[in-house]
Amino acid sequence: MRITLIAFLLLNIASVAHAQSIPEFYHEIYKADLLYEKGEYNNALLKYEEAFTQVDYVHSRILDKVLKVSKVAGDKKRIKKYRTQIKSQEKCRPEYEELLTKIDSILVLDQSARGGNIDKFVLYYLQNVDNEPVHNTSEFLKAKQIYDTSHRIDSMNIIATLK
Repeated sequence: MRITLIAFLLLNIASVAHAQSIPEFYHEIYKADLLYEKGEYNNALLKYEEAFTQVDYVHSRILDKVLKVSKVAGDKKRIKKYRTQIKSQEKCRPEYEELLTKIDSILVLDQSARGGNIDKFVLYYLQNVDNEPVHNTSEFLKAKQIYDTSHRIDSMNIIATLK
């Protein structure tokens, strides 16, 4: 009984620890997007791939973006890699149908809990997190609070999905 309890606690701690890497993942994706916009395609690809190491699963929407950058950079090896990865993710095995239904229902609840302009505040926070002069402004503090709340919601969603 004691070993079961310890194993349960360790799994829950691991779930929370993994969930906490999600905001960092999106921050790195944001940085990669900025590099792409500056025309630094190879650096953007490296930054995307660095972000991918922080999570177990990368959404196909992000993979589509990386495939686009790979094409612009003319990187045939990466084009092939990401096309293959996207195709493999498009195939949904029947045993995952229940999980996908659960994720969809969490997504609907998530969007209703977050409300309207959350993305604008999260983006502002991510754009200014390294800009210390704005850290004490009311706009930044509000954006940080919304970002932290989003982080907690993301963590709870991941834990709910893992259960």
